Amino acid sequence: MLLCDNANKNLGDILSMKKTIIKMLINPIFGSIVAGLAVFAGFIVSIFSNEIRNSFPIFLSKNLDDYGALSRSSLLFWVIFIVFLVLTAFRQFFKDKEMILQRKNLLDTLQTLPPHEFAIKYRDEYNRIEKNVNRLNILISTYNNETDEPTNVDDMIQFEESIRIILDAYVSLVQIWDTPESIMADNSIYRANLMIYYDINELPSAIEANLFKMTNFFVEKNIQALKSSIDGILLLEDEKFTTTTESKEPLPDKTIKPICLPITLDENNGKRKQNLPGAPHSFVTGRPQWIINTLEIPEICERNVNFDGDTLIKIKNYYEADTKARSIISLPLRILIAGNEKVIGVVNIYCNKNMILRNEVRAGEFASFLEPFNSVLCNALTLYVEAWKVIGDKNVD
Repeated sequence: MLLCDNANKNLGDILSMKKTIIKMLINPIFGSIVAGLAVFAGFIVSIFSNEIRNSFPIFLSKNLDDYGALSRSSLLFWVIFIVFLVLTAFRQFFKDKEMILQRKNLLDTLQTLPPHEFAIKYRDEYNRIEKNVNRLNILISTYNNETDEPTNVDDMIQFEESIRIILDAYVSLVQIWDTPESIMADNSIYRANLMIYYDINELPSAIEANLFKMTNFFVEKNIQALKSSIDGILLLEDEKFTTTTESKEPLPDKTIKPICLPITLDENNGKRKQNLPGAPHSFVTGRPQWIINTLEIPEICERNVNFDGDTLIKIKNYYEADTKARSIISLPLRILIAGNEKVIGVVNIYCNKNMILRNEVRAGEFASFLEPFNSVLCNALTLYVEAWKVIGDKNVD
């Protein structure tokens, strides 16, 4: 152990010394010293030009006696000249490397910057979704002031449409973010959906009755075993909170099928950890997650000992067949409840091509830009739930 520590210390010292030497070589002051060597070499040539001209290697002779005694002035000139050449070569080499590195850093910075039209689109989309939420606030206030209750057919459709408008803003902004340098192919299709979290012990009866009929990746085969194994589910019950760039208007994505994903919040409490990459991981960690290629999800799940063979096969078959989502970014939705921040669901934005948002750095920056949109979406969801409670729908808790 002591030998390893000493070796690591020596390696660290060597690397530190190397960095110091490189910094010294590309330092302008050192460049002046190198230039001074060239001037000094020229000074020697001007004084001892005859001796230098008549000595090796300028003067060549087969007879060694022709060279006479060693010329110190000539030797001094050639030593200074060679040192000058070596230092100049090393200095230029490291300056070129530094320039390449700076160019790469600049390119990386430029690639993470949003397109020039993004700011305008961002402003317009934010104004649009805020107007929609204000309209919902006005609609809610009429329920509190009038005896007439909202109708499921008319008013609730407005709430659902307003939430889809926000989801449509998400996909529009992602599409623009992916525009530079043709990051995505022209036939790329973007989609977004909203998954809501339900505590496994507080499931509405209608959802519980259909839980195992929809697409799921549960290891357990019945509701009793499931309740003892996980903490909750992320649910996409139908297409009402979905949208796609296939339609110009924020219409529901009719290709969507109901799906629920298991959530384990505390695996140390006798629970089976079944959090898939993507939305479940984003929900549990409270951070955005970017997936470059969804075909890698089964490989990640194979390293999770809590998934059995049948479930792994189901996961693999699902993601191999789902060509609509080849890359995903999942964004957690947080609200403040009694002063505490709580994640209530996840927005998934996905594309039928790999590498949505190019890389993890761009994806992280994009997620930061969307935080205000997440807040507006949480407000719209709160109003939606409030409207359902006015109606008295038993499926919304």
